[in-house]
Amino acid sequence: MSFGPGATNCLLVFGESDSFVPMALIIPKSQATILGKLLQYDVAKLETLLEIFRSAHADLFPVGLAKEVTKLAGIREKEAMPVVQALLSVYATRASHKTPVESFLQEVCDAMMELGLKPSHGNWEPFKKFISELLNLKGTIEVTSKAMSILIGNERNFSGARIFTDIRPVFKENPSDPPAGAVIVHTIGLNYLEGHVRKDFFLALDSRDLKILKEVIERAFLKEACLLQVLSKAQVSVVIPS
Repeated sequence: MSFGPGATNCLLVFGESDSFVPMALIIPKSQATILGKLLQYDVAKLETLLEIFRSAHADLFPVGLAKEVTKLAGIREKEAMPVVQALLSVYATRASHKTPVESFLQEVCDAMMELGLKPSHGNWEPFKKFISELLNLKGTIEVTSKAMSILIGNERNFSGARIFTDIRPVFKENPSDPPAGAVIVHTIGLNYLEGHVRKDFFLALDSRDLKILKEVIERAFLKEACLLQVLSKAQVSVVIPS
């Protein structure tokens, strides 16, 4: 699960409560920004977006959908991916809570108004109609959004990685003397998401550790290839990250 700096691969959440009274929907800031942009889209653009989700292939991951959005809806490439992810999150959140579409739609609109988001023309109907029809879609979006939900349904999700390689000198007892030797140390920095919080973890490695890591990763690729063959023979579509 690789989530870049602007990633919005997270579900909308309901506030927690000790009582049986349902809490209001909470929209993460990253999602709110994108939903706010959707409010400003005209009817034609919203209808094009809906058609893209309606006719997409079942194995089309967000990256593929975003390319379609850029190509057919005329939405900038940089904006298309967050739009797709936000809409999949809205769909997946509604599905996971099994909330009736109309009730959930009202929750979304209330949460957006709470954040000060509103259409520039003051008319909520095009947005409401679009979200309502989106939430009632079956097929591709149902598979893709559930796949996304399962894929990121972990305590922590990988976001990125980088390895820093350093030379560390080895000095004798007298530190004024030139180094007698050196070691090479690799520090891997792992970026991950814990809930909605981005965090980092650093770990020192030597060349032996890198070889072990490489072997483990190569083995994982072989296992994935094997499973893909099994699923292909069983005619099961696999949603693969692009």
